[in-house]
Formats: sequence, C-alpha cells, structure tokens
Amino acid sequence: MTITGLVSPHVSEVMLAIGFLKQEKAIWNFDLGEVILSGYRHKVCSRGRQSWCRRVILQNDSEVPVESEMNLSTSVQYSDLFGPKSNEFVHWVTNAREVTAGVYVSRTVVPDHDEDVPVRVINVTKNPMVMKAGTIISDLDSAQVCGVQNGGIRFGQGPGLTPLGMVDNVDRSMSDEDRRKLVSLLTEFSSAFSKDEDDLGWTDIVTHAIDTGDSKPVRQPLRIHLPAHLDAIQQHVSSMLQQGVI
Repeated sequence: MTITGLVSPHVSEVMLAIGFLKQEKAIWNFDLGEVILSGYRHKVCSRGRQSWCRRVILQNDSEVPVESEMNLSTSVQYSDLFGPKSNEFVHWVTNAREVTAGVYVSRTVVPDHDEDVPVRVINVTKNPMVMKAGTIISDLDSAQVCGVQNGGIRFGQGPGLTPLGMVDNVDRSMSDEDRRKLVSLLTEFSSAFSKDEDDLGWTDIVTHAIDTGDSKPVRQPLRIHLPAHLDAIQQHVSSMLQQGVI
C-alpha cells in the first residue's frame, strides 16, 4: 500500500498516528498477532525491550586518520518523542564504547540539538578507518551536570600549558607521526601536568600525618626579617594561599 508520510533521519521506525489508523479502518488482532490496514493483513512481531531512547548516528562518510583523534559530525535519532520525564534540564552523554575495530568513542556531554552533534573518537590502529554514514556511534544517556571544573591541559589561546605548546618546544627532527603521538599522550594524561606554578593539584590516594606523640605545643616569637625581604615573603605567602597549601 502507498501512504503519504513524513520522513525524518531522526526517527528510526515507522510511527502510525491515530488519525491514519482511523482513516485506514485499522483492526488490531492481538490473538493472531496481526493488524489489518485497508483490508491488507500485516503480521506483528516483537523485537524485545528497547534499550535506548536517543542515539547518535554518523551524518556523512568519514575517515579517521591513523592513531589520531577527531570529532565526527553526527545526528540524533529518537526512539520516542517524549524524552525523560523530569522538570529539570537534562544533558546527554555518549557511552564509551568501541564503534568498530580499533575506533573508540569517549564518554562526554554533547550539545542538545538534532544535527551536527560533535562526538570525539580515537583510532588506535595503524590504518585509516573509513566509517559510513548511518553508522551508530553511541547511545545517549541522560545526566545532570553538577558543575564545570576547569582543569587539565587547555587547547585554547592564552597563558597556561597546552599540548601543542609543549610539542613546539621539542626537537625539530621529530617526525609528524611522533608529534601526533606525543600530543595524544599529553592529552590523555593531562591531569598529571600543571598549567602554571600555582596549579599543584591534589590527591586523596595517599595521606600524610606527623606523629608528635605526647609532645606539648611549642611557642616561638616571630622572627625578625629584613625590610628588603618582606615583599618576597608576602608574595610567597599569597601564592601559597592561592594554591590552597595554607
């Protein structure tokens, strides 16, 4: 049968409106597992419980270079048009998974729109990987973003440490492939590097304590410093306050 309908890349399955069912005099026979539309019988089959409500698919054919990261342009598909039942604004995040052999997608928050949604992937193989339009990149999970932490290595302009800035200082004899590997390594372990002298970082894995036993507190008078040293002392104290050391 021929029908007039709306086709959208954001909907993966056929949806029949109540008006259409009335127009075609639909009869749904649950006992026989079939639906009759305009006298034609259509068998109904169960596909099991659906595990996703939103997912992103690749918009265009793309090639991920050798041992490189890149953003893929994707579009969102919906399993229904209702979304999560919540009064709060919901963010959507990708699932960390292997899209195809050697190509992995990271878990990250994506913009809340339907098209041109950037999704970060990495190709860990020694061959360029070609991905076809329509490939399912990842399911999307709903999440509440509690806050944004400015940490790690920055890619933008301005002061602070960046992977590209660090790589620019290495010997010029390094090949382009080795430079890409170095940028990838610095980005992956960005939390291990300080952005500036005030970025000391912290850890709760190792703790430190000084056992003073039964010793009583000792009181000492303030030490007298030369006036020429006072500015340097004040700068050092201010820096330690900013670092959260004291």
